[in-house]
Amino acid sequence: MNAARVRKGIGMAVRIFLAVIAVLLVVYIVYMLIARYAMGIEVPTVFGMGGAVVSSGSMEPELSVGDYVITVRQDSYEVGDVIMFYSADGVCTTHRIVEIVDGAFRTKGDANNAADVLLVSADAVIGEVVAAVPGVGTVIGFLQTPAGLCIVLAVIAIAWFAWESISRARVRAADGEDVPPEGAPSGENASAPVAGGEEDGDKGNNHEEGNDQTVSHR
Repeated sequence: MNAARVRKGIGMAVRIFLAVIAVLLVVYIVYMLIARYAMGIEVPTVFGMGGAVVSSGSMEPELSVGDYVITVRQDSYEVGDVIMFYSADGVCTTHRIVEIVDGAFRTKGDANNAADVLLVSADAVIGEVVAAVPGVGTVIGFLQTPAGLCIVLAVIAIAWFAWESISRARVRAADGEDVPPEGAPSGENASAPVAGGEEDGDKGNNHEEGNDQTVSHR
């Protein structure tokens, strides 16, 4: 009984965990799609955090094409920080700050020979690059598209169905072990004949010993 309750509790916890992860993931992807395609925001942010795929080699060797960078908006930035910002033509760019001029930033790609011509205002900065995941940018970028959302939903549905099938199979197996076969004695009843048989056997042995003793007296 206790084992069954433990299995049931674990199954419920896993279901809740999968449901929460699925809801958060779907909400995030839907938000990204709406912000990008309906509102025209190239790099949507959530609580000051954003992410984008590196599409050029201007920051080699620190950042390569296909890397996924994660940014966090800061209150202030310093020389040497790698920032993501919107350029004058609205293109999302990731370069390093090499100079601060009257509150604006002069930036430069590590692989470029010269600094960028135009200064970057503080309002154009999306955030500082705090992490980079090599080589997964293409996959993450695809998951943030309508087709990617459909695949995510399909994977979640398959995982949920598989877990439910496994859980039900375990429950059926546990029920089969707990229920005794039809017609078989159970528990205390099963041990009664054995005890009785031993007692009868003892009586029979005592009776035979008594007969032997009687014969010897004669």
